[in-house]
Amino acid sequence: MSKGMKRFGKLICLLLVLVLVGVGIYHAYFYFLKKAYPIEYEDIVTQETAKYEIEPSLVYAVIRSESSFRPQAKSTAGAMGLMQLTPETFQWLQTKVNPGEPMDDTALNDPKVNIRYGVYLLSLLRSQYDDETVVLCAYNAGMGNVNKWLKNVETSPDGETLSSIPIEETRNYVDRVLKSKEMYEKLYGDQIQS
Repeated sequence: MSKGMKRFGKLICLLLVLVLVGVGIYHAYFYFLKKAYPIEYEDIVTQETAKYEIEPSLVYAVIRSESSFRPQAKSTAGAMGLMQLTPETFQWLQTKVNPGEPMDDTALNDPKVNIRYGVYLLSLLRSQYDDETVVLCAYNAGMGNVNKWLKNVETSPDGETLSSIPIEETRNYVDRVLKSKEMYEKLYGDQIQS
């Protein structure tokens, strides 16, 4: 075998090693991304998002941003569970969804209950506001604040969308949820669509 053939063989081996390393890095990258953006509670999310016509990617992004998928999460403001609903909001939502015997606030720690009412709240907000940013602002800061912002020409030139979000926490929240939603769509695509 000539020196040229030996070099060519070594070059081919090196290229194969580089390809295999590259493939391994690619798979590791997506493995770790999927660990950072999980799709837990898939059966519940699929059922509730189909019922209320909400994108699963949005619900996963809200859950990730609100509680990092911890069903027992509780905020300093008293919001509870995966989608961080306040007891007051939960009681109000029950009058719309479950007119029978109301559940107590501890039910918010149940993933099925929390996701059901969180998705229902998103659907109510979506029926009120056409813009996803506005929906997320209302989810985080409340409809009262959002309605004031929409009436103010400094924050809403058209009364339907927001050119700026006055509360920094809400601004950061919306940005975080929208980026997470985009990542869920890239990572999982059709796998999580209703």
